Amino acid sequence: MRNHPVRARLAALVAGACCTGALLVQPAVAATVTGSYQGVINVDSGLGLMGQIMKVDFAYDDAAVPDTNGPLVAIYSSFLQSLQVTIGTHSWSWDSANGSAFLMVYNDAVLSFSTGVEDKFDAFADTFNGPSLVPGPVAPGAYAFAMYLSDNEPTGTPDGISALSPLPSVAPNPADFTGGGLKLMEFTFYTGDPETGTRYGVATTSIAAVPEPATTALMAAGLALVAVGARRFARKG
Repeated sequence: MRNHPVRARLAALVAGACCTGALLVQPAVAATVTGSYQGVINVDSGLGLMGQIMKVDFAYDDAAVPDTNGPLVAIYSSFLQSLQVTIGTHSWSWDSANGSAFLMVYNDAVLSFSTGVEDKFDAFADTFNGPSLVPGPVAPGAYAFAMYLSDNEPTGTPDGISALSPLPSVAPNPADFTGGGLKLMEFTFYTGDPETGTRYGVATTSIAAVPEPATTALMAAGLALVAVGARRFARKG
């Protein structure tokens, strides 16, 4: 392994601390968290996409610092690293250089008397590069993505969000957002003028996490072992 100057200096500091009896606390290392959600399209503004699967793949920095961190909500604007929306053979990628994104995280917040204690994980991103679903081009800035996950159950397990900050080191599981909470993804765009042009929307509810390939492979291997065991048992019988 190539010698890294920062790593070498850190090793020297650790050695010095051990010799003098001082306590050295290392800062948390930022990590990229990836996730993938999908759902069946139930709104498509006449685009002919009803019943198809909308899938979103994303990555964020779990060491991102919130712009606002109050008693009810933490708001992040510098957290998203990548986001891709896929519908059938069409795919749109978030333009991180020209677009913007923000995330609102609520933990055990009482936002209204009707829902009571609530967890919310609301994400938004604009400006995407990708194909047009309508005749004529669509400007990258006309695209926007939004996702809403809410948990209306009292504090406990499952619990959609456990803290406002830091961000979860594992992508939130939509299955943990229970109690009649909202699970919605929307991908919208407009043609023509932003105010007077035609607006289109694609929405999906009942969002589910897509198992990562390693998890899927492990499950398949487990099922294969169960099948082998069943055959052996049948032969012995």
